[in-house]
Amino acid sequence: MGISIPMTHSQPVALPARTVLIDGSPQTGRGYWLDLCAFREMARVLVRRDLVVGFRQTTYFALAWLLFKPPHGQDLVRTGRNLR
Repeated sequence: MGISIPMTHSQPVALPARTVLIDGSPQTGRGYWLDLCAFREMARVLVRRDLVVGFRQTTYFALAWLLFKPPHGQDLVRTGRNLR
């Protein structure tokens, strides 16, 4: 799917300009913020998507609750019966 880069141990391999090399070392706080600034558009899209999905799920749940809420609560109030 991407560019295949052969790994040779004898010579360094030239990487394309937009390649991100993941070396597995722990990232520092400064590196985290630099990456976040470099990919801020992607971060903005992901945060917005999460917020929209959360609000949408809450809305669907509320509508479903309004349409299909358990009827036993209203029956108890109307008839005045106890659960005992």
